[in-house]
Amino acid sequence: QGGAAVQIYHLRFHECLASETWDIPGEDCVDEIRRCAANPMLVGVLRYALMRKVRAQPQDEQNKLVLSFDSSPLQDSVLDSLAAWLGTFQHLDMNFSCNEELTDAGLAALAANLSPDLRQLKLVFERCHMLTDSGLAALAVGLSDSIQELSLYFNNCPLTDACKEALKKRSVEALQTWARNREDAMHCNPSKFLSL
Repeated sequence: QGGAAVQIYHLRFHECLASETWDIPGEDCVDEIRRCAANPMLVGVLRYALMRKVRAQPQDEQNKLVLSFDSSPLQDSVLDSLAAWLGTFQHLDMNFSCNEELTDAGLAALAANLSPDLRQLKLVFERCHMLTDSGLAALAVGLSDSIQELSLYFNNCPLTDACKEALKKRSVEALQTWARNREDAMHCNPSKFLSL
C-alpha cells in the first residue's frame, strides 16, 4: 500500500511541475503531449497536457480532439491513458501511423472508451505492423451508431482481405457486420461441415 501512495505522490508532483512549465505563454502543448506520450515515465502527465490543449480551443470546439503521434515511439500504455479521456469528445481525429509497438490490446482499450455520442471519427494507424483483424474487430464493437463520418486508415497493417473490404466501405454497419461474421466463423464447429 505504501508503494501505491508514493506512486500517486509522484504522479501529482509531475502534474504540478507540468502545470508550472506549460503555462508559459507561447509554449506549444502539442509538442509536450508528444513528448509525454513517448516517455513511459510521463504518461500520467499526459492527462494534464490534453486538458490544457482542449481548454485552449475555442468554446465551440471543446468537444473535438485532434492529435498526431505519427512516427512517435508509442506503446499500448499511451492508448490506455488516452482512452480514459475519449468518452467526452464527439469529434476525434487521431494519427498513430508508424508506431511499431502498438498492438490489438491498445486499439481495443481505445475502442472501449469511445463516446456513445461520437459523431466523427478519424483514426490513422498506417504501418502499425502489430495491428491485426482482432484489433479492428474490437474497434468495430466499440463504434456507436451515432457516428456520421467514419474514416479509418490501416494501410500496410497485416489485415485480411475481408477486413480491408469492410474498411473501404467507411460504414459503422459494414465494419460491425464484418466483425460479427468473423466472430461467427471463429466459433463455428468445423465438424458440422465435415458431415455434409
